[in-house]
Amino acid sequence: IPRSLLRFRPIQNDEDLKFRKSEIDGVLYFCDVREMKTNDPFDSSLLSMQSADPIYAEVVGLINTDVKNSGYITCFNDCHEDNVATLPMWALYARDHNGCCMKYDKIDSSWSTEWQDALFPMKYRHGFQDFLNEFKNDDDSWELSQNPFCKYVMINKFDSWSYENEWRVILDKNLIQKLIHKL
Repeated sequence: IPRSLLRFRPIQNDEDLKFRKSEIDGVLYFCDVREMKTNDPFDSSLLSMQSADPIYAEVVGLINTDVKNSGYITCFNDCHEDNVATLPMWALYARDHNGCCMKYDKIDSSWSTEWQDALFPMKYRHGFQDFLNEFKNDDDSWELSQNPFCKYVMINKFDSWSYENEWRVILDKNLIQKLIHKL
């Protein structure tokens, strides 16, 4: 776990400013995965690839539905100088350079164990492999427990996004209720 993380945020109107002030006060905003709008059309979805298995497309569809219904997500970036100066980060996430870059310090010591356990580094891949084969049993049945698989899908992106050095907090619906009661 990195000691610090960054978050590029827009400030274009009074509502944005209100949200940034609350973030400075320690509020973290999460997006319901069902409503997540990303600049990557393949984010948090499993591509339907060619397969000789007749139920493959059906399984891919079910998994994509499970991922979209799995919980809440918020994104950060690894904190190093190259990331602060990365122009695409300012363009994409600080809305055309009209925003700010917020730094979250002491992630490893000030976040509770539940928060740390929900923090994942993004994995960048050259191409999408057939991820499902990693979850296929010897008897050709599928081992797709929702939580681990959904998280697996949500932390993989094409390597063209690797400049982001992204970290995600992924909370399933049960964990977020537990954490809200702790706040």
